[in-house]
Amino acid sequence: MNIFHSTKVEESLFKNRIRTILNLVRNRIDGSEITILKSTGITMNLRFGKIENIEFHNGSSLTVTVFNNNKTGTASSSDLSMNGIKKIIEGAISISKNTNSDPFSSLPEIELLAFKMEKIDLFYPWIFELDKVKNFLKLAEEAAFNFDKRIINTEGISFNACITTKVFGNTHNMIQAYHTSQYSLSSCVVAKDKFDMQRDYEYSYVRDMKEIQNPIWIGKKSAEKALSRLSPIKIKTIKSSVILNPDVAASIFFHFSEAIKGINVYKNSTFLLNYLGKKIFPHWLNIQEDPNLKKGIASKPFDDEGVKTKFQYIIENGILNTWLLNSYSGRRLGKLSTGNSGGIHNWKICSTLKLNFKELLKMMNSGLLITELLGSGTNLITGDFSYGAVGFWVSNGEIQYPVNEITISGNLKNLFLNIEGISNDDIDKRNSIQCGSVLVSNIQISGS
Repeated sequence: MNIFHSTKVEESLFKNRIRTILNLVRNRIDGSEITILKSTGITMNLRFGKIENIEFHNGSSLTVTVFNNNKTGTASSSDLSMNGIKKIIEGAISISKNTNSDPFSSLPEIELLAFKMEKIDLFYPWIFELDKVKNFLKLAEEAAFNFDKRIINTEGISFNACITTKVFGNTHNMIQAYHTSQYSLSSCVVAKDKFDMQRDYEYSYVRDMKEIQNPIWIGKKSAEKALSRLSPIKIKTIKSSVILNPDVAASIFFHFSEAIKGINVYKNSTFLLNYLGKKIFPHWLNIQEDPNLKKGIASKPFDDEGVKTKFQYIIENGILNTWLLNSYSGRRLGKLSTGNSGGIHNWKICSTLKLNFKELLKMMNSGLLITELLGSGTNLITGDFSYGAVGFWVSNGEIQYPVNEITISGNLKNLFLNIEGISNDDIDKRNSIQCGSVLVSNIQISGS
């Protein structure tokens, strides 16, 4: 059966299931919301030319949340039969009767819901054959091993394809659905010389299989990155400027997104508690959220509560414009939901400075280019951070040699204000946070 036709049939079936549930609960509770997720896909891993494993997955999940007398109950199951549906409903209602009353707990405001939603291009079904996928992986692995004789091992070449259907409904008579596709290819290899062994990886992650990186390029890039890390040199403890590569920079901005989540604000558990409307970043830095981005990795027409997503400035001219709110945290803070139940949607880190990566290196002149952080060392309450780091020492604006066994530390508030530039020619679009490399001054680096 054609995949597109199959998903449309499933969408119709799931919508009917949701209508059935709404009819069964409508006169028993104050409100309810229902989510059905269907995911179909394949994962294939190859090592030394042989398939290590192939996993097919084809599963559905149903989640029912009920609100009654300001009490909430949620139950989930993979059983979408009528008997299973009735058990889930009874489970959710039973849970709601045994929870505490909370005046902030109810469905989102009806005017915020996505009764009319944007049509976003997120669904690109691809018909694949196992032999074709296997050859695809072999090309990547062979390219890595042929790149240099010092590539002596692989941790595997992996491919993943997944088609997802999401259908959502609630007792405000909203029933909507959308479909997504995602494809990924990754290569992780090990390089060795006389004195050292290092590993590194490269990957591609897209909505449309036609846009996935060439497997030969993936293999060569993973080999090149592993080789570049061989025989690192230890550096002394100093304070220095650093450049965070796009992947590392995205992880730092993710901590910022966590710090402005409504739940952390109303619980007083964020270092940015009193910073709404205040300057956090340099005046030339903006953060836009674009949930309707075509083929965006984190695009959504509505959030996990059915609230319609919208374009918004999170940071404008360095100033914090908004918290990230679902309906519950919004009520706790006297505000409306911002459509962020379930997370963020395609953050674009924008700069009015026009710099490329080479210019960023020249600006720094001497310092550390960080390509990987180790550990989870951020305290959201204080903003303090401490991470193991891997990267390259830069002198006279040129990359000199690899560095490891170091730690960087400081406070995120200072780090944000000390951002001096962002490159615009190496923006990583594989994440929910899209940014280029980021130059930051005055970072503590602990070495030998």
